[in-house]
Amino acid sequence: MKKRSINLSIAGIILLSFLIVTVGTGGATTNTTELAIIDIAGGFGSVTVEIKNLGEVTAEGVTSSISVQGGLFDKINLAHACTGCSACGTTLDPDLTKTENTREAGMIFGFGSVTITVTVDAENANKVTEVVDGFVLGFLVIV
Repeated sequence: MKKRSINLSIAGIILLSFLIVTVGTGGATTNTTELAIIDIAGGFGSVTVEIKNLGEVTAEGVTSSISVQGGLFDKINLAHACTGCSACGTTLDPDLTKTENTREAGMIFGFGSVTITVTVDAENANKVTEVVDGFVLGFLVIV
C-alpha cells in the first residue's frame, strides 16, 4: 500500500509540474513578425521603397528611414525618416506592403554614384537594413 501511495505522489507531482509550466506560459506563442524590404527603386528626384510584413502578426510601431548619400564631391545628402504620420500609420498588417518615398525630404539632384541605405523597424520585429548602390544623373535616380 505504501508503494502505491508513493507512485501516486510522484505521478501527481509530475502532473502538477506539467500544469504549472503550461499555465505559466499561457500556451503563448511569440508575438513577433517579420518585415522585409522588397523593393528599392529610383525615379525622378526620389527613391521609393516597398516594405512588406511577411509575418502572421500585425507589425506595431513601424518606422523606416531612407538615406541617399554621395554624388560628385559628396554633394548629395538626403535623409527621410517615417515614424508614422496620419497618412501611413504605424501598423502594417500581415501580407500587406507599405510604400515610403524620399520626396517629403526634398528632391534629389546631382551627378554621380550614391549609396542608398534603407532601415525598417517595428516594436515586435527585428530591424532590417539594406544598402544598395545607385547613380544620379540630374534629377534621374537609377538604382
